[in-house]
Amino acid sequence: MARDVSPVSPRRPHIRSFCLLLILLLSLAGCGSGPVPEPVTYEVRTDRLTPDAAEQPEGFAAHLAVEEEGVTFARLPAGAQAAVLYGVDDGAVLHAENSTERLYPASVTKLFTVYVALKHGTLTDVVTVPEEARIPIPDSSMCGVFPGDRMTLQDLIYGALFPSGNDACVAIAVHIAGSVEAFADLMNREMHALGCTGSHFVTPNGLHDPDHYTTAYDIYLVLDALAKDETFLSFFDSPTHTARYVTADGESASLTWTNTCRYLNGQRALPDGVTVEAAKTGTTTPAGYCLATLVSAKDGKKYVTVILKAGSRNGLYDDTDALLRRIP
Repeated sequence: MARDVSPVSPRRPHIRSFCLLLILLLSLAGCGSGPVPEPVTYEVRTDRLTPDAAEQPEGFAAHLAVEEEGVTFARLPAGAQAAVLYGVDDGAVLHAENSTERLYPASVTKLFTVYVALKHGTLTDVVTVPEEARIPIPDSSMCGVFPGDRMTLQDLIYGALFPSGNDACVAIAVHIAGSVEAFADLMNREMHALGCTGSHFVTPNGLHDPDHYTTAYDIYLVLDALAKDETFLSFFDSPTHTARYVTADGESASLTWTNTCRYLNGQRALPDGVTVEAAKTGTTTPAGYCLATLVSAKDGKKYVTVILKAGSRNGLYDDTDALLRRIP
């Protein structure tokens, strides 16, 4: 930075002190060593948006859903805390309920983790599962890998998406960023770049932390981005996946996983005319039951549904069914 050599009047020392203090504060703000700042909030001027496509904003956000002020939707049958149904292609808002309320996402977090992994990793990388992947929490969902095992990044992503493996997510995080903490910082930077201003991440797997939260709208944003990634969509070509890997003892082994989403594993029938292209479930006691889906309709248009904090697993799918039936 160029040094300021302009003379300063000795009669006004307070101005010089103020300037030096301001420069110090600005340099500290840019050093990047402090805590992650609170998410930015901003006002959407819906009064300036018109149906005329020629007058819509240009750029990556031109197609995104924008809710209109004063528009409300009937509560869903099971009464989830937050719920949205948005069009991916045209930004249609077919349902929006508490879309920007900060809530715990549980394992829906893994969509954000996979987004970062696909952007910063190489699927053919062979990852040695780190000691941090040993998670001594009762009932923690795991894919079944152990420290020292060697598995490709691609299979670890399956392990995160299908059985919702918390161990797989830690292995991905340490491989991509060197530590869970560094990966969480990377997640926050990447998600803020996508516009996810209501989110803050602490873990790659969604195990509960009071400082780990997101919104239904932010989940829509990451699924909207992933909907354009054919590699991501290919993970859902089958409801099961078999991973072949090498154990810490050097033995060949395999694990077969089934997707936890009931729509994908055949436990729940879909409303007519809808196909699920990707989905992620999530459940913890503080988060309740959560589900995010990317679906396509008969005309080929894609939509995102998000349900956060449903009171039961059946209620989670009842509310999602109600959203899916609103697709034209």
